[in-house]
Amino acid sequence: MNISITGHTKGIGFALKTYFESQGHTVIGFSRANGYDITNLECIEQIISQSKDCDVFINNAYAVNGQTLLLEKMINEWNHTTKTIINLNSKTTLIPKANVPEFLKEYVDEKLKQKEIILSRVFKARPHLCNVTVGLVETEMSTVFNAKKINPADLAKFIYTLIEFKDQIAVQDILIEVPDLDWNEIE
Repeated sequence: MNISITGHTKGIGFALKTYFESQGHTVIGFSRANGYDITNLECIEQIISQSKDCDVFINNAYAVNGQTLLLEKMINEWNHTTKTIINLNSKTTLIPKANVPEFLKEYVDEKLKQKEIILSRVFKARPHLCNVTVGLVETEMSTVFNAKKINPADLAKFIYTLIEFKDQIAVQDILIEVPDLDWNEIE
């Protein structure tokens, strides 16, 4: 398979790239480190163009408006194809709006927009969309939280399995969390 991934140089994206390559797949990575800023419309268009021959697009990198716009544009580009789009989302979208900490509000709003886009297409078969809602993962972004976290390598293996079975089972929305983590106890 040919896979394109945003944010492939750190955290979840790096773990995904590493695991997919270890399984013999070709990965094209897009991140600010190699000149792809998803807040820049020209970069988004380049990502879409360079991903046209890929089988799977993993929308991992977060940027205000950028990740959501990239999701919308990729869906339009791959509409009615047998290609797969995996969108990395966040469990923070399940926190009641009144309880979302101020420093997370913009992030949560953006992730909610992505979830709405995918849910609006739940009865459309193509492209195959999978919203992967993830709890805390051991990344730079989660260092502010003192809690158990998912190992990015384990998450990458799980997402690989979702994609591996895409022709037998179409997972549209899934929530992944650390076992035995009570979010009421996160500091």
